[in-house]
Amino acid sequence: MFDAVQLGNNLRAARERRGLSQVQVAEVLSLPRTAVTNIESGNREVSTLELTRLADLYRVSPGALLSAELAEDAAVVRMRALQQASISEEIMQT
Repeated sequence: MFDAVQLGNNLRAARERRGLSQVQVAEVLSLPRTAVTNIESGNREVSTLELTRLADLYRVSPGALLSAELAEDAAVVRMRALQQASISEEIMQT
């Protein structure tokens, strides 16, 4: 079954991987930033055209955006970044 929240998580993960802001994505799609926020939080459906454009923008397949693996991979990347930031902060304090 299709899960809008999972899709939103995947879209956020793909956007972050590409280093794009919600504002930048909104400009490309000609949408308000709040629409991108609602899509990423699972509160707004995504049209087939929007999904295709987002997949092109993020350089992934539409199928990848619909899978669970993309968000899981991004969560690992975010956790490693947080750990690195914490280690860097500890080093600066000593």
